Amino acid sequence: MEQLKLTYPSGSEEDYLKELFVHQEEAFNLQFGTVFLKVGTAIPEEGYTRHDQKKIVFIVKGEVRVVLEDNPHFEQIIIEGDTFMVDYFEAHKGIVLKDTKLIYVLFGKKESSC
Repeated sequence: MEQLKLTYPSGSEEDYLKELFVHQEEAFNLQFGTVFLKVGTAIPEEGYTRHDQKKIVFIVKGEVRVVLEDNPHFEQIIIEGDTFMVDYFEAHKGIVLKDTKLIYVLFGKKESSC
């Protein structure tokens, strides 16, 4: 068993994401970590991001507006205590409405082409 304290990065542009656990097997990959995002930050800066893994996010503190590329008119405001999951290759972006601390998990088979 491995135990770590839940800590967050400083939130600077270069230090916003901290991996806590990474587990890789031939057919499975898991990443678990924390993120600190400042109000006004857009993730990614332009366009949308997509992952070859599922992603679960838990908002510990703050507020983020999430938009999906396939449905840009649908916007979801995610607040402290909320969680959400993004499916494989589901293009999405976030706009940080309040300074935010979150916990994330990426899991599933990692494609070598992404």
